[in-house]
Parts: sequence; structure tokens; C-alpha cells
Amino acid sequence: MKVLFASSEALPFKASGGLGDVAGSLPQALRKRLIGCRVVMPLYDTISQELKDSMTFLTSISVPVAWRRQYCGIFEAKAGGVIYYLLDNQYYFKRDGIYGYYDDAERFAFFARAVLEIIPAIGFKPDIIHCNDWQTALTPVYYNTLYANRPGYENIKTDTKIIISKNKELKKAATSVIETASAGKSVTEPFTLLLMGIDSTDEVLSKNAVAHGDTLILITFNPKTLNATMISIPRD
Repeated sequence: MKVLFASSEALPFKASGGLGDVAGSLPQALRKRLIGCRVVMPLYDTISQELKDSMTFLTSISVPVAWRRQYCGIFEAKAGGVIYYLLDNQYYFKRDGIYGYYDDAERFAFFARAVLEIIPAIGFKPDIIHCNDWQTALTPVYYNTLYANRPGYENIKTDTKIIISKNKELKKAATSVIETASAGKSVTEPFTLLLMGIDSTDEVLSKNAVAHGDTLILITFNPKTLNATMISIPRD
């Protein structure tokens, strides 16, 4: 079995909490069980130079993002016996941090689709694409709607996991935002919402439609600049 493990962070390259820990350790454990597991993640500018020096440039492709196409450089590295693919795009990932930007929805919509676009270029067709947390939530949607019937993409399964971080600082920050909002004060930091909802002009919608939804919607809003980004992806 071959698994492509898609994550927005993974040790030893970059981690902000539990997701990075899991993405760094689980692929190694799968390899020990003779499962061919490789990891794909963004190439952040803040990754240490020592780790960058260990990477090998493979090739570059272009990834569709809405009405345009964006550059995607593919770098390969190995850590703990696992092959990592790090995807380069300075417009999206040359920043001081990993998350918390007004365009996070667009940044990770790009990454979620790049996970699929790189498959022919890396010569590794997985049996399963293991997606982790909201940053890769669009990958199964893209696969089912745009790639499932393409040559070279047949019979790939997608598995999505939500990783809840145990990091105390993150929990403290989240609690602070909730308390601020409940106190009637304005939230000042950018935030992103992933919604499964209704993309319809009908005024009357059945309970079944509301429960299952017919679209995924990513919304990012920056209270400081009042910039908002919304990406709506139909499920069928």
C-alpha cells in the first residue's frame, strides 16, 4: 500500500502544535509496517536553512487557482527514512508565520490542489491520500470533482482527519478570542472558517439538504483591513 500524507506542517521541518507532531511521527511508524508513506507539505520561508540545504529541487508545475495558475516548485527531502515533498510558492509561503493571514483560505486552497497536481511529476501514485485538518480539507473535494476520472488518478482513496492540538498556548489563545467576542468586543486577528453549507438561491430548503450540504465554503476575514476571501466548492 502507498500513502501520500498531506499536511500543512510536519516535523522536523515545521510545526506549531499537535498536527506537526503527528505528521512527523505517523509516517515513520507506517514505514516500519512496510507501508510506503510519503509526506507533502508547504515549503515555508521560516524553515531552517540547514533543512533547506538538504532538499533537492525536482521540477516545477503550475497549479490552477480560480481563474489563474500559480507556480509550484517541488522539492524533495528525506527525514527518518520518509520522503518529504515540500511545495514552494513564495507568494503564499514566504511569510513570518504559518497561519493567521487574511488570505489563508486561498493559500491552502492552492496547497490542497497542488497535492493532487504533483502526483504525475513525482512518479508516486498513492492508493490513499491521507488529508489532515482544515488546510487539506479541499483535497478530497477536488479529487472527487476534478481528478477521479483523469488518467493516472484512478482509484485513489481519500481519508480526512481533524487533528486537535493539545498545545496550551493555542488553547489559551482560542479561549481569549471566545471571551473577547462574548464580551462584545471586536476580534482583531485574522481568522478562517470552513463551512459545509448551502449554495442555493432557493428560499425553502429541506432539512436533509441542510444536514448534508451541497458545498464547501472557505471564508477568511481580516478585521484590521476588512479584507475578506470566500471560496465556494460544489460537492457534485
